[in-house]
Amino acid sequence: MITKQPKNYWLLLIAIFFVFSVTLKAEDTKKPCCTKHETTDHCATEKDTGVNEVESLHKLVSQLWHKDFPALNLTNMKRDVNEIIDFMPTMQKIKIKDQSRNEQLSAKIIKLNNSLNDLKEYLEGLSKAYKTDDKLKNKVVELHNNFHAISELF
Repeated sequence: MITKQPKNYWLLLIAIFFVFSVTLKAEDTKKPCCTKHETTDHCATEKDTGVNEVESLHKLVSQLWHKDFPALNLTNMKRDVNEIIDFMPTMQKIKIKDQSRNEQLSAKIIKLNNSLNDLKEYLEGLSKAYKTDDKLKNKVVELHNNFHAISELF
């Protein structure tokens, strides 16, 4: 014999599903004070390298990567790149005791300098930045990746 289900059975299931999905969505949007990669002073790096110069460079790169590039603020992107270029002589003074790693650092600094100059040259030719500009995006991503290649040495 088949028992008759209550009329509100489907309504109850829908309500349970709705509450469950809202709860999951709320969990997704919870954000700690600092994610692993933000630009606030107390969250300036993914990991503490213990090298002040690398930490300072990260703050400069973060401004470009997290704020000015996503906002497509061309004026600020140009300023950011110039600030990073001005800071690079400080990076070139860093020495690591391990000669092999020191050579890696020098090579990675050269790559970062090249990507900086490439981005600067490209930005100088722009009058406006667009989301669809893949060339701009690739140049900023390259600069960001070259920075992280340096920070990974520490």
